Amino acid sequence: MSMRKNGTAPHSVAEKTELNYLHEEVLKNLPKGAMELLIALSTPAPKGFWGIPTLLWGPPGSGKSSFVESMQRERFPVHTLIASLHDPTDFNGPPFAKGNRTHFLVPAWVEDFEEHKQGVLFLNEINTAAPAVQAALLRLVLERRLGSYQLPAGVRVVAAANPPEWAPHRWEIASPLANRFLHIQWEMPLSTFLHALLHHYPKGQPFPIDPQAHAQKVTLWKQAVAAFLNLKPDYLQTQPTHTSLAFTSPRTWEYLIALLATCSLLEFLPIYHRFDEETVRDVLQRLVYGTIGEAAGAAFMEFFYERLQIPEPEDILEGRVLIPASLRLDQAQTLLKALTQHLQQTPPAHPRFPERLTHFLQALLQFLKNNNPILEKTTFDLPQKSNDEITSLNGISRADIIFPFLRQLMQNGWLKDHAHSETHIALLRQLSSYFKELQALLREIDPTPPDPEEIFPDFEDDPDDLPF
Repeated sequence: MSMRKNGTAPHSVAEKTELNYLHEEVLKNLPKGAMELLIALSTPAPKGFWGIPTLLWGPPGSGKSSFVESMQRERFPVHTLIASLHDPTDFNGPPFAKGNRTHFLVPAWVEDFEEHKQGVLFLNEINTAAPAVQAALLRLVLERRLGSYQLPAGVRVVAAANPPEWAPHRWEIASPLANRFLHIQWEMPLSTFLHALLHHYPKGQPFPIDPQAHAQKVTLWKQAVAAFLNLKPDYLQTQPTHTSLAFTSPRTWEYLIALLATCSLLEFLPIYHRFDEETVRDVLQRLVYGTIGEAAGAAFMEFFYERLQIPEPEDILEGRVLIPASLRLDQAQTLLKALTQHLQQTPPAHPRFPERLTHFLQALLQFLKNNNPILEKTTFDLPQKSNDEITSLNGISRADIIFPFLRQLMQNGWLKDHAHSETHIALLRQLSSYFKELQALLREIDPTPPDPEEIFPDFEDDPDDLPF
């Protein structure tokens, strides 16, 4: 598979079709808050429903309602309720007697959702709803329940509110309801409005997300959040502030994990270099701050950028990314250990096994190249230390970090048994210019005398000579 210059693999035709909406030009012309909303609506929620409940905050007339309602299409209804116009019984259902039991009627507006099993329930002007109505919304927002009636799992919940300075007759949103939402600040920049005037207003469309793939990413992000909370345990549970209704709780940490898993699947993270980095950072900050609040969000973002930019091993083995040049050597050591384990756990009969080995070797070469290996070329005698003992990194080069994992693959015969293709041999020859032990292995795999240029390309004349 060819590699992009930015280190990511090109998408298949199917992926390009599915992610068509995720295009730089489209993103540029969305209102601020729209991308965050689409990510939230595309996310499998922790309780098994689709969509993280989202509350849009923005002045009247800024396009909140229009954007949400633009998502309506065939078999995907959007139903709008003005919360202040409803009584609490409208969200529990008016009671009626049946025999010696009390039952609750279901409102007529659920019929479209029943038929299509998906859509958006839009609770507009939610901060004009009286406290009793807000209390009635608690189960609807979190559990998609109206009294005893369960909405289909594909029904997302979105709410909208005007900020306090624009809503003099508002009610404060109670903390139990506020904590059920991702809070997004909505803005209509001038450039977006002018583009809409001259062309068309942007329309929303949730992204297709594979729930099983999402569950795998959730497992990884749980580990990351657990690492953060081990360092900052005070951020497990906080309180809302006068500037933000978002605050941390076990529920909102689970929301954030689910949202970041969706960002991983969409490759909407800085590590993928797929989109403008400033745009990605802005959207991520809004998602994080809107889920867990500004104080916890700022601490988590710092942790994220300093500690969590290590790519997932599967992304490297599948050719989506390379080892980032910015990784510290201790981070690279952690990544290479996981990468080697994932590679060895791939069954040789797996149809993508040859490509995964190719991407592994390419990643090692690129990581060496990023450190100008032509100036720090290193060869080794087999050290006696185990991988776990190599912990002191002072004065150690990237080649030193890589070698124990190559040695592991050589010593058990794994590399000799599986590196047979011309591509594998060509990559091993280039690596052998830094690790002399590979030269003996290559003589066993392929006794053909190598071309000197194939072993050690002239990086000084052309630093982009690597075959990817």
